[in-house]
Amino acid sequence: MWAFAVQEEWQVSPQTCITAYFGDQCNMDVSIHLPSDQRFPLCLYLESEHLSCFQRKGNFTQQVNLREDSLLYIKDRTGNTVFSQKLMVKWEYRQDKRRVRDPWSLF
Repeated sequence: MWAFAVQEEWQVSPQTCITAYFGDQCNMDVSIHLPSDQRFPLCLYLESEHLSCFQRKGNFTQQVNLREDSLLYIKDRTGNTVFSQKLMVKWEYRQDKRRVRDPWSLF
């Protein structure tokens, strides 16, 4: 009965990389969905590092290496940013160790 136009959206997943300790390099494969209403080619950047370019719509996978939270950019052929996504780094363990008890005692 009712027809609705479904607009494609940019999708980047996962957006969080988990590493063992703070400061460790975190490697992950990021899946990127490019909508069909964009002009191609589009190029992918992690902060200022050029990663790759895409010539057509679709789903792509890109390996990224992070040490800290970073921005992933997609730029058009003129260098304008058409999409950006923050990628976060989380860690399981803290690098510094806390003492269980004080180093001194009254008794």
